[in-house]
Amino acid sequence: MHTGVKYSEMNNAQPSTVVARNTSITDIIIPTKNIRYESGQHGGWITDPLFVNIAKDKEKLDYVSKLFIGRTVKIVLPIQIQETVNEYIFSFNIASFKSFVLGYFVL
Repeated sequence: MHTGVKYSEMNNAQPSTVVARNTSITDIIIPTKNIRYESGQHGGWITDPLFVNIAKDKEKLDYVSKLFIGRTVKIVLPIQIQETVNEYIFSFNIASFKSFVLGYFVL
């Protein structure tokens, strides 16, 4: 799923993004399996992080770090120019933890 798609329509076919010559776009890509709806008084749409580390102490953080750091995440992005479609593979290496949120470390 990417920016501009309604959560309620995330499993439907998504429209192409048109990028005019000499312009650029910024977008967010989210796996739909990381999006869920929770009902109830405080419910609503929830987007889970791509990688979650729920380590609450240094020992557990070190253990979970070894599971993710140094691994690679790949995204395939098909780009069509006129009638030709090229698939580009973008690779991202997980190098470190990004932030600390509410007592939990998040990659």
